[in-house]
Amino acid sequence: STNVTGSQVNITGCFSATYESYLIIGRNITGNGDSNSFDFRLGIAGTPNTASDYYEASPDVAYGAGTYITLGQNGTGDVNNFIVEMVAPQLAQQTFFTKSYQSLYLTGSARYMNGYHSSTIQFTDFVLLKRAGVSDFTQGNIKIYGYAAS
Repeated sequence: STNVTGSQVNITGCFSATYESYLIIGRNITGNGDSNSFDFRLGIAGTPNTASDYYEASPDVAYGAGTYITLGQNGTGDVNNFIVEMVAPQLAQQTFFTKSYQSLYLTGSARYMNGYHSSTIQFTDFVLLKRAGVSDFTQGNIKIYGYAAS
C-alpha cells in the first residue's frame, strides 16, 4: 500500500515470480487545478515503458496503440477510484489487463475496458503519473495484491 501525492507514484519491484497475476486498487485519488487524465505505465527497475504498445477496448470503442493506460481525471473536484487486474506482467509474454474506473468529473463517469501490452517484456513495476501541464496528485491510496497459483 502507498499514498498518492506529487507528480507521479513509482511502485518498483512489485511484480515477481512470487505471484502469477495482480490486482491493483486505487482509491480517492484527487488533484487540484485543471482536470486532465492521469495514466498508468508498466516499467522495469523504475523506468516506465513509453513505447506505443498499450491497446485497449471497451464495449463501445477500441483504441489503437498508445503509450499508457488512462485511469481517471486529476483536477479540482475530481475523485477517482480504479481497479486493474494484470495477468502475468513479470513473464516474457504479452501482458493482458482488465480495468474499471470511476471518476467524479463534471457529471461523473465510469469505464470498463480490456487491453494488453503487445511486447513480451518482463515487467517489474509500474508508475501512476499525471499528464504534462496537470496539477500534482494531492491524495489517494494504491494497494497491490498478488494472486498465487493453486
